[in-house]
Amino acid sequence: MEDGLNDDLGTLVAYFQRWRLQLNIGKTVAAAYHLSTRQARRELEVRVDNKRLEVQQAPKYLGVRLDRTLSFKQHLEEVKAKVTSRVALIRRLAGTTWGASAKTLRISTQALVFSAAEYCAPAWSRSPHANLKDVRLVNMQSRCAGALEVQHQEEWRAVSFLHSWSLREAAVVCTQLGCGAPVSSSRVQLPGAARPAWRFYSDCDGSEGALMGCGSVRKWLSSSGSTQVVCSDILLPPNRPVISTRGYYDDQERDVLLFKGHSFSLNCSVEPQYPGGSFSLMLTGSNPTSYTLPAVNHSAFFRFAAAEPAHQGNYSCVYHNYVFHQNFSAEGQSLSLILQVDYDVMLDDGVLREDDSEACAGRLLVFQEEWRLLSTGSRVWDLKHAALVCRQLGCGSAASTKRIDLLHNIPVSRFFSDCDGSESALMDCGSVQLWFSSTAIEVVCTGHQGAAGRT
Repeated sequence: MEDGLNDDLGTLVAYFQRWRLQLNIGKTVAAAYHLSTRQARRELEVRVDNKRLEVQQAPKYLGVRLDRTLSFKQHLEEVKAKVTSRVALIRRLAGTTWGASAKTLRISTQALVFSAAEYCAPAWSRSPHANLKDVRLVNMQSRCAGALEVQHQEEWRAVSFLHSWSLREAAVVCTQLGCGAPVSSSRVQLPGAARPAWRFYSDCDGSEGALMGCGSVRKWLSSSGSTQVVCSDILLPPNRPVISTRGYYDDQERDVLLFKGHSFSLNCSVEPQYPGGSFSLMLTGSNPTSYTLPAVNHSAFFRFAAAEPAHQGNYSCVYHNYVFHQNFSAEGQSLSLILQVDYDVMLDDGVLREDDSEACAGRLLVFQEEWRLLSTGSRVWDLKHAALVCRQLGCGSAASTKRIDLLHNIPVSRFFSDCDGSESALMDCGSVQLWFSSTAIEVVCTGHQGAAGRT
């Protein structure tokens, strides 16, 4: 092969010299294209003016990446990455109720996305990597595990388990389906007489992106059983944790602002697929830790009595289950918990402190978008509720609570309760509403100085 190439390049060099042209050796590469991996990866000894050309496995020509089998796998992966980033950019231009007009979005999409997605499409559109729906795994409750079927000439058939099949081919199937790595591949004996199947002929090394890009099939009458493949991503990913608290979500519902001292719970769940299993709630941040509970009806509730600085960070759910004689895990998207270092209740005794400690006696204020005094117009208010305030502020128990008169009728908060006295924070079980009153509530706790609460 090299002799023929070198002779042709010698003719080309003579042509360049005759017409006073110069070949850019630095931009000239050599590559081999062959269905055989060994032949395609050979190191070619090709020279121009006695200078050896660089050998590349998948050079780019006119913006198109050419792999060893001309299946365009790498090119399509690059196109996918480029299109994905540009689609994300288009999404930032508008939401359902705001942003650029439909005309602007259409023009932007045509200019940014379609230009990349359709470039040289006639060359690669018939690639097996452009249509990855010619393999599937069936009969095992997951698209990532089951009996292997291949579509060829518009006909779906099982793949017979014969000599050429191994974990290399299973790896290609798992990659093509987006199911991770192969865990096992085995024969499934089918009852009854022989039945139509595909016999698979392989030249796969396990790195390919599509099974039919490194092999071929032929009609077969199988009595040896069909091929079963189990991939690592067999479990469905769990949902993002759902928080139950007096918190504030952002527009994307991925960040939650939580007041210090409040109780909260995080719910992990997954779509029904297999019975049993367990959930791990993973916390990453300054204090990484994990909590594990068994799955009940495909979910688990993780409860926390009072939010502390150690609880701040990113939470994600990991679902574990033992199926097909293997342990599997799947992790979902994360939820960010941001701790508001202030309390949302405060006792004002009129003393300005140099440190961050809380007063343990004074007029009660509650934060709801802004700080306001709590009115005695709340008929439910009693010592039980005052005890919640003292507990939340780290001021011991409640010694007394009473009404105090104000000089004027001012905006205050009226309190509504569903408290039983066991809660960690007043607003865990209460709600407030804007009110106008000339009275407020005073609370006196048994402690003398509460925990640090404001910055």
